[in-house]
Amino acid sequence: MGREGKIEKDLKFFIFPLDYSDLKEVVEIESLSFPEPWSMSMFYHELILPYSHFYVMREDDQEKKSRMIAYGGFWMVKQEAHITNLAVHPDFRGRGFGNEFLGFLLEKAKNLGAKGATLEVRTSNKVGQRLYEKWGFRKTKIKRGYYVYTGEDAIVMEKRNL
Repeated sequence: MGREGKIEKDLKFFIFPLDYSDLKEVVEIESLSFPEPWSMSMFYHELILPYSHFYVMREDDQEKKSRMIAYGGFWMVKQEAHITNLAVHPDFRGRGFGNEFLGFLLEKAKNLGAKGATLEVRTSNKVGQRLYEKWGFRKTKIKRGYYVYTGEDAIVMEKRNL
């Protein structure tokens, strides 16, 4: 069984480690969320990397049969978590699920020995930037043209002292 939580009065959620049966839904949310979505094979690869830690959030269902709310993950490299993905299904955005999920990822990383965390976020993703800043991430630099398809810059954000 995964981790249980509750956002709204009548909506519980559970967080589980990502597995093969989740990939179709993860790719769907990824495609709805980003102009340069990761492919099925990229997520498949994450399942076999020893330093990769990915999770899914589902509606109230301990059996993993309900709708996926969000997914996300990080790479644990030495004592730092690099958050690679975090996305909430459009039907669930603006309700605090991203905030809960980010908190979960940071807690997991800390439990694995992470002292800090980093990530890249699109310069146009103001909602994401506000979420990360709420959790103590600070903008440290810009990677020009980081997103190949759109040519958009990425903001590197770091959080110390998990």
